[in-house]
Amino acid sequence: MDNDKSKLKNVVNNSGNLLEYLNNKGKNHNYFKFYTEREEVVNNILNTHSIYLSRGDNWNDLADRNRFNPDGSDVVRYGICFSFTRSESVAMWMLYAKDSGYMMDFGSEIINQCLDIDSIDCGTFRGKGFENIVTLNRDNFKIEILDIVYFDISKNDSSKFYIKRADEHVDECDKNVVDQIKFCKKTLPWSYECECRLIVTINNTIEDIDKCDTVKVSFGEKSLEKLKKRIYHSPNTKSGHTYNKSKLTGKIEWNISGTTTK
Repeated sequence: MDNDKSKLKNVVNNSGNLLEYLNNKGKNHNYFKFYTEREEVVNNILNTHSIYLSRGDNWNDLADRNRFNPDGSDVVRYGICFSFTRSESVAMWMLYAKDSGYMMDFGSEIINQCLDIDSIDCGTFRGKGFENIVTLNRDNFKIEILDIVYFDISKNDSSKFYIKRADEHVDECDKNVVDQIKFCKKTLPWSYECECRLIVTINNTIEDIDKCDTVKVSFGEKSLEKLKKRIYHSPNTKSGHTYNKSKLTGKIEWNISGTTTK
């Protein structure tokens, strides 16, 4: 991308401007791809027409996990990660959905419904079902969607960061600015994910919120039929297909376990 046309460089002067930019970018995507290897996750979403956000306790990037909900914070965040690329990602299939998983491509219609939600349920999964502990109205939570910015030490100046979002980049950014956006940044090796993140933020003084590891955000039941048309099986799925075949089916193959077959 021509750096002169990049708007990212115009908002890195302070963290507030950068966060606003990442929020605007997040709201303007048409694709919100969610990869999972678990069929029950897909079924829970469809059966309850809801998206489930976690505290990030099991996210595979340990640094990101710790930054998302740092010790001593006066708020608790819940999030779910999407890839905003138009096409399927081989790397995302391999990492998150493996040989027999799924990709759900939530359109902007569903995401906008989530952003306009009046209330959310906070709770936990027990067995196969979600157990609601506390319901909060809009005055008691913040919900937003933001693109992730990826960072590394600048090659030109080790006192600054190189940052990247999609095909935009800034070679030298003040480290203090990047340090202040802890909940929506990852190190550069993760940039292939092209991630945006739906985030709910709640004050941790809310009664019983410490017992909740999941937030349930509902969307319109009428959107289910559209969503079902945007669910895909892993390219390596061998059994029957309830949903769409991946567009990569028959074109790639990987061996996740590292074992050999005859």
